[in-house]
Amino acid sequence: MYFFDIPLEEIKEEHLQNLLDDKFSERQQLDYKRDMYKNTPEDTIELCKDISAMANSFGGRLIIGIEDDEKDGVPTEIVGIENAEASWDRIQNICSDCIDQRILGLKHTVVSLENGREALVISIPRSSLAPHLVRKNRLRSFFIRHERHNPPMTLNEIRDAVLRVENYMKRAEECLQSISDKYVRQKTDYHNWVVLSAVPVFLEHDIIDINDKKIVELIKNVPCELKVGASLCYPQREPEPFIYGIKSEFDPEQKTNYYQRFELHSNGYSELLLMGGFIFNTDNTTYFSAEKVVSHIYHLSQIYLISNLILHFSFLKALFEHLGQLQPILYRVGIYNCNDLKYDAGVIRHYTNYKEYKEQHLVLPIIRYETIDDPEKMACKVITKFQNVFGAFKSPYFDENGKITEAVKKHYSW
Repeated sequence: MYFFDIPLEEIKEEHLQNLLDDKFSERQQLDYKRDMYKNTPEDTIELCKDISAMANSFGGRLIIGIEDDEKDGVPTEIVGIENAEASWDRIQNICSDCIDQRILGLKHTVVSLENGREALVISIPRSSLAPHLVRKNRLRSFFIRHERHNPPMTLNEIRDAVLRVENYMKRAEECLQSISDKYVRQKTDYHNWVVLSAVPVFLEHDIIDINDKKIVELIKNVPCELKVGASLCYPQREPEPFIYGIKSEFDPEQKTNYYQRFELHSNGYSELLLMGGFIFNTDNTTYFSAEKVVSHIYHLSQIYLISNLILHFSFLKALFEHLGQLQPILYRVGIYNCNDLKYDAGVIRHYTNYKEYKEQHLVLPIIRYETIDDPEKMACKVITKFQNVFGAFKSPYFDENGKITEAVKKHYSW
């Protein structure tokens, strides 16, 4: 398996040994260090250069504990270091103090070695906040990764980095806006639907391989801490390829009070569309089919919206970890054809705290997440936006840390 395809937390000594056996030299996205950086001004600057240069270009991995040939960067020996976790803590502190802006999404893993020592593998994201400045003593410089070297950025490279990030952000925002516009224009007999949309900031073609069995498995079995057996597809219905990537759709011919469709596009865009069931509770029984929906919306269930947000974020976390791409995302929630929608603003047992929305469509502002690390906190941020739209403050379903409260978990069997 290609080294960069191995999830960070699954890297073992055998994978490091494969780098030696294959003579896998240093390159744009890989750097070896024999020893931990010393506690000197020179080594502090060297550390910040190594990390910021990758973040300013395409990201990559820094492995501390592997010796390499100075001439060609070919690894020669796995030597390891002592106290890798303590070294990681020091690296984090140095980066926080000496790199501006702070690089979000830095992650690490410690690999135990047969010689009793450890290797420290650091994953550096391609930063959406680039370029990052190294500032130590009198030094104020930007650095960039060229092959296996980290030279100072030229004025043109600094300018290009700023414009490149702005262009990526613009493209990602335009993608979400086009999706929203599509649903606003769409004519349908369905009364209402919720669309949860996510797009990576570095939107590129074909980052998703539809033949990747692991991705299909993640759609079928989402690793979600709050719910065992969570899935974005239905029993007896496998995810299937379509023109844009992979989709999973509830049988539209089946008469039911719930409908769901999930799409994962080859460029990384994903969408979870929800209709009926617990999302929209009605006065009378409502049945959705491909042609028609009857009855009228009573209220939007916040708790079920939360559970689907957490499901979607949990999938995205697992997906990008599998792809080895720690990058920021833009997220948007839209509720379409929601005239006279009543929103449950947060009562667990009795839906008495209704808030009404009179417009035809409710589309939240785009939310930017620098890292996909905590699905509950990410969902809390979205729900807080909903609360604000309906004139309410923070949702009572979350505690002060942005986590689902224990009372809610117990009540809803989470």
